[in-house]
Amino acid sequence: MKNKTAHNIKEILNITALWILLTFFYVFIKFSDIPEHFIQEIYGNGAGIEISKIELYKISFFVALPFGLVMGILYTTLYPVLYHRCSFIVNVAVRLAIFTSMSSLIFFIMSGFSAISPILFANALGIFIYMLLTEIIVGILILLRRDLGRNYFRNTVINTYHTPKEEQRVFMFLDMENSTPTADKIGHLNYSRYIQDCFYDLSDIVLEHEGDIYQFVGDEAVITWKVTRKFRYEKCIELYFSYMDCLKRRQKYYLDKYGLSPVFKCAIHQGKVSTALVGDYKKEIAYHGDVLNICSRLQSACKKSAAYVIISGDFYSSIVDHESYTYKFVNLNDLKGVEHEQEGLFVFKNSG
Repeated sequence: MKNKTAHNIKEILNITALWILLTFFYVFIKFSDIPEHFIQEIYGNGAGIEISKIELYKISFFVALPFGLVMGILYTTLYPVLYHRCSFIVNVAVRLAIFTSMSSLIFFIMSGFSAISPILFANALGIFIYMLLTEIIVGILILLRRDLGRNYFRNTVINTYHTPKEEQRVFMFLDMENSTPTADKIGHLNYSRYIQDCFYDLSDIVLEHEGDIYQFVGDEAVITWKVTRKFRYEKCIELYFSYMDCLKRRQKYYLDKYGLSPVFKCAIHQGKVSTALVGDYKKEIAYHGDVLNICSRLQSACKKSAAYVIISGDFYSSIVDHESYTYKFVNLNDLKGVEHEQEGLFVFKNSG
């Protein structure tokens, strides 16, 4: 849970910083072109208090800081659950109720400070509308970041891969076992809900193991890691077994709701790929290279076997920890669409 906790803390701080910056922006566009003596005359003299632009920025900081922190906590705890389990109408209604309650509380608390109450009451409606627009902007940004993936969103926004780049990456093809009989048994609509639940449970596991979900293709998820100088290859295998442990813990839920429990098989391979931002109307970061083809063929070989995890020889050569797992070598000389003979290894988790 270490990586997830670190991610949530970072997310909360980012949301708080965004609220502070947008609050500063409101003060700037509202008061930057007004001389301070006019601000004093309009808001301060009647109340017999001193008001300056510096004071306004200070006050906005102390208002936005707790507000942003609370919103950040909600965005990392409550709102993802609402988004997954509730309809759009319920989602919006709950968020609007929370936002209105918090805004009213802030106004009530700040109205007790004589230095700010004249400005609050004079601009109450405008401030509320601006805060609501800020909440909508923050909500859209967070939603896009979650939907696209944290690294995909950043790389798309800053156009990292406008020019294709060569990278060393690890890929995992995670595929559901017996998907066709399952769909026939529970029906396609229930099957879609079944897949939704499976991949919802997968999200936190991927985050914990510092991966990125590249694609969902039917009942298959493609996960990738960018290899860095101190990259720990074992965490890719750990992701699979952590996910299986998660599904076992949730077995009662799946049995009660669908009458069966999901099982996945996976293949892992590494190598150089070219990474590029493709498309115009709809953009996507795409990976090109033989690595993905080989990983897909490894996945097909794994599906035909009794094993649940298969890794390539290239990936195995980078592993340092050989104590936690048992590796069984297998020659793969008939992989469709692969010219050269490939060496693979089935992976089994050691007990204890």
